[in-house]
Amino acid sequence: MISTLRNETITICADTCGAELKSLFFGGREYLWQGGPAWGSSSPVLFPFAGRRKNFSYLCGGKTYPMPLNGFAKDMVFERIRAPESLAYTLTDSEKTRAQYPYRFRFDVCYALENGGIKAEFSLENRNDRPMPYMWGLHPGFRIEGPQNWELSFERRPTEYLLDKSLLLTGEKTLFPQRYKIGPAFAHARILADYGNFCRLSNAGTGRAVTLFSSDPDVVVLWRPPIDDVPLIAIEPWCGISDTQTPGDILQNPHVRILAPNRTEKAHWMIVPE
Repeated sequence: MISTLRNETITICADTCGAELKSLFFGGREYLWQGGPAWGSSSPVLFPFAGRRKNFSYLCGGKTYPMPLNGFAKDMVFERIRAPESLAYTLTDSEKTRAQYPYRFRFDVCYALENGGIKAEFSLENRNDRPMPYMWGLHPGFRIEGPQNWELSFERRPTEYLLDKSLLLTGEKTLFPQRYKIGPAFAHARILADYGNFCRLSNAGTGRAVTLFSSDPDVVVLWRPPIDDVPLIAIEPWCGISDTQTPGDILQNPHVRILAPNRTEKAHWMIVPE
C-alpha cells in the first residue's frame, strides 16, 4: 500500500512493501528513479545488514545463516503506523526472519518533511537478552538524465575501499576525489569512507541538485547498474559495509554495530533537493 505526504514544496510517497520511499517530487520534477529494466527499485531500506555477504550467507555464533544482498527488510511487508505528519512503518521479527537473523527485534522506519527536505529515521529495538549485531542504510536511486553533466562532491576527500569482481572488499584502499564528475567509466559500485557528513549530487547546467546528510556517518556507497549511460545513480549512506574476501564471525566484524540487550538505537538521514 502506497501512502503520500506533502507540504507546500515537496511531495513524497512510500510503500508498506519494504517501507520503501517511492517518490520525491520537488520543483515540478521527480527526483527518484521510478524503476525499469536497469533497476526495479527506487529507494530500498537496508537491514539487518548492508552490502554483500560472501556466498549470500554469514557466520554468527558458530552457525551459518542465509542473507540476501542488502538484507531482507526490502522484501518484507511492514505495518503502517498512524503517525501525525509522517509516513511511519514497523517490522518485527517472525519465524521467517529468525531463520535468517536469529534475534527478536522491532525495526521502525519514518519519513517526515523537515527543513526543506526529507528526514528518514530508523529505530531498532533489541528484544533479546544478548547483544544483537546489525547494519542499516538507505539506497535512494536518483534520476540523472545526461549522466556526464552531473558531479558528486563531499565535505571531505573520501577514502575508497577497493572491491573485487564479486563486490567484496579486497583489503586495499585509495583516495577518491572530493569532487567527481560522473562519466561512462564509472565503476559498478564504490564504497567511500571518511567523506564527512554529506554527499551532494549536482548539475551545474540545470541547477538541479540533491544533498544527503548523515547523523552517524560510516560509509557512503555510489552505485550504478553496469549499463552504459543509464540515467541513474544511487547514493547510499550505510552504517556497515560489505564482507571481505575471507569473512569471519559477524560478531567480530569491526564494521558491524552491536546493540545491547533491551536497548534501542536510532539514526537519521536528510535528503534535501534543490
